[in-house]
Amino acid sequence: MKYKILISILLLSIACSNTEKKKSQNYETQKQEQNIKIADTSFADNKSKQKNTKAISFKLNIEYIRDYSMKIYEGTFIYHLNEKEISVTIHYDIVDMKDTTVFTKKINNDTLLAYFSNLNLDTLKSEYNNKKIMFCSGTSLYIKYKKENKIKEIYLHCYSHNTINNILLNINKLVPDKYKFKLYRK
Repeated sequence: MKYKILISILLLSIACSNTEKKKSQNYETQKQEQNIKIADTSFADNKSKQKNTKAISFKLNIEYIRDYSMKIYEGTFIYHLNEKEISVTIHYDIVDMKDTTVFTKKINNDTLLAYFSNLNLDTLKSEYNNKKIMFCSGTSLYIKYKKENKIKEIYLHCYSHNTINNILLNINKLVPDKYKFKLYRK
């Protein structure tokens, strides 16, 4: 009889755990959809402003570490974006492994080109760091944006910023699923 009660309690706790996981996954999906809607609306607002502007020469490089604990296996994803194309390169810290370009695509979308060439990142700080999370864990982004003679560099560690999230979501429109950014959640 005792074993039946223990087994029942165990099964009940597993069922509760699975329910909590599903709730958590549904919440994360809803948050991501909500962020995409926010990005799409801000992109639509920028689209009307940028309609008459021509794409200016620019370079946007982003080094993306999805998870420091997996860095040795996954490497660092490096995104190169300019007025002509986007490419994704994987850089491994292992000495004998060379950087590999895994994706390249010409950009034919004038609206996205106008968006990227007219970015104004001057008001952003150079570093956003979540001090509650150990430095060598979680995700990190290093962004370098060059337009005309101006260069802006931004580092984010386990941090979510709306302006940066919009940039990442717009890049996600250009790359295959396996190279899409996973946005950091607060």
